[in-house]
Amino acid sequence: MGKPRRITPTDNWEQLQLFITSPEQERYEEIRPILLFGQPPGTRARETGTPAHTLRRRADRFVVQGMVSLFALMHRHHFPNPFHQHYPRHFHQNFAR
Repeated sequence: MGKPRRITPTDNWEQLQLFITSPEQERYEEIRPILLFGQPPGTRARETGTPAHTLRRRADRFVVQGMVSLFALMHRHHFPNPFHQHYPRHFHQNFAR
């Protein structure tokens, strides 16, 4: 196995995207300047194209949950709630009464 190639560190979003290898890493890189340097979410939104309210919500979630928050969307998609049942429409109507 060869040595990893060295690249110049950058905060440029377009450059970072070239090296991102997973959705979780992308979510982290989107919020990193907000968390580490206090960059306003609106500024980061203009750089990344992700809405400011989404970045603010992800940053808040990261503060509370840590790295696991970056994987939350994936887990909900791939691991559905085992207690959730798919009932016919008339069942839902009867439950709502």
